[in-house]
Amino acid sequence: MEIHKLERFPFSIINNVLVGEEVSIENEDINIGELILNTLKSQPNFIGQVDATKGKEITFQEIRNESVKLALWMKMLGVHPGDEILISSNHYAVMYVFFASLFIGATPTLWHEKHTFATINRIMFDAERKIMFIDDILATAFFDDLLGIKSTVVVFGTFTTFVPYDDLKSQIDTIYNQEVIDEFICAQLDKNKKNIATILYTRGVCNFSKPVDIPHATFTAAVNKQVFDMLPAGVGMWVGSFSSLTNLILVVCSILWFKRTIRFMGYRKEEICQTLEKHKVNWVLLETYMCREIVNSNLLNKHDLSSLKMLLFSGSPISYDDRYNLIKSLPITSIISLYATTETGIISCQGENGKMTSCGYVGKNVCVRIINTIFNKKCIADPYLTGEICCKHRNIAHVYHNYDNMPSDLTDIDGWYYTGDLGYFDKDGEIYVLERISDLILFQQVIFSPTILENVISRNSAIETVVVVPVIDNDDFEHPIAFISTKPKQKLNIREVIEEVNDKLHECMRLRGGVKLLLEMPISLSGNIDRFLLREQANEEKYAQIRDPLRVYNIYQIQQY
Repeated sequence: MEIHKLERFPFSIINNVLVGEEVSIENEDINIGELILNTLKSQPNFIGQVDATKGKEITFQEIRNESVKLALWMKMLGVHPGDEILISSNHYAVMYVFFASLFIGATPTLWHEKHTFATINRIMFDAERKIMFIDDILATAFFDDLLGIKSTVVVFGTFTTFVPYDDLKSQIDTIYNQEVIDEFICAQLDKNKKNIATILYTRGVCNFSKPVDIPHATFTAAVNKQVFDMLPAGVGMWVGSFSSLTNLILVVCSILWFKRTIRFMGYRKEEICQTLEKHKVNWVLLETYMCREIVNSNLLNKHDLSSLKMLLFSGSPISYDDRYNLIKSLPITSIISLYATTETGIISCQGENGKMTSCGYVGKNVCVRIINTIFNKKCIADPYLTGEICCKHRNIAHVYHNYDNMPSDLTDIDGWYYTGDLGYFDKDGEIYVLERISDLILFQQVIFSPTILENVISRNSAIETVVVVPVIDNDDFEHPIAFISTKPKQKLNIREVIEEVNDKLHECMRLRGGVKLLLEMPISLSGNIDRFLLREQANEEKYAQIRDPLRVYNIYQIQQY
């Protein structure tokens, strides 16, 4: 047994298994909503949130009042513990709805607000949900269907056919006074069963979105593991959706650790940098693709970000060049990589001086091993040997939500979750994530990562987003095909894209599948680009029509509602 004594991430390596320090978890069986409510009560004047658009400071008292009033209203409508509440919006009040659901033991189901409507046709009305909190856009797209369901539909906007949130807020402000709010008590959980805090969608080991039951214990474990205890004092900011488990954990930890945060409800990189500068943000959590877009836009050199002490990112692996450029553009900022999945929560975190492309060290109460996925599923890989990353801890999500009678077990008989990620660890125990195994492209006898092509193609100044997926070929097994969306008012020379790939990459990586332009990338319910849908679209084409990518390419247009 090899023991690594690190100040923040002590762990052992036992038979090539990375074993994080085991610590006891307090309140493991408690409703996480109860911990949140008690914290909000304890310091009512603490400024817990800042509205980035209006600069309004929101106190714990306001967060508690708005959340409790919604909880009381839900109970009045007959919502009971375990009932599903659908939430799909980037409205500021989503946090209040989420907390309210936890308070009464209901189960919020969270969809990313930018999802492509085609991805939800089969599941929009499969489940019985007591209440739906949605945007105008979703209400308009499914207007006729929503009229025929029993659910109460609350709309963030002006869609008066259903219940406008502003009208609901005025109603509950009148009904529930401070005395009633102060007397509110959270629902108690049944300690004899696995209590579900929320349902989130994940890409999972497969490519398509699947719902995962996230237990209350996942949040209490995250709080006790204190992955975020390294955050500097001052104002923090996170960018993204409530549909991300990492973001949800950050919100909960920020409340329980008295951190002042800004939720930036948008995705434009210019506005992100402006907000960082305006509010003198001290730390920020971003998705990897946001880091890539910001650093390639040269915006970091146009704004005064001297207050930013730490930048954390999670999501897909980041390239060496992008990481280097981040460090170069933010020389006084610690750049920290997190590795997390929806099923497991946070698996590993870097120290402040982590290696360039690593995802850091295994977290407390977490075990990680690398399994040789090609020759022997039971073979645990040595350091530097790649394989499938597997994770284990007692508060992992164990089942998929039982929609459509899909297979429900997430872990094997020994409790290991196979992440579907290809990676390895080095002699020091640092973990490296390379790629999703299902995304790898097999050309003849060569397997390579689409990220290699994406990193080269994305350097083109006209490109907003690029995704490379495999398309089936009878002779070569698979060919790479690039889906590209361009920046507003930018024209892309496709010949230049293909020639750049030909010049800089190996012959096997040429874009034999072609180049296709999209008005907008399709987004899954988990918030990721829907690679499964893109792959389906690519393989539906008659391959003979795009044999010569320089001569023929198709333009897809994603319908916008």
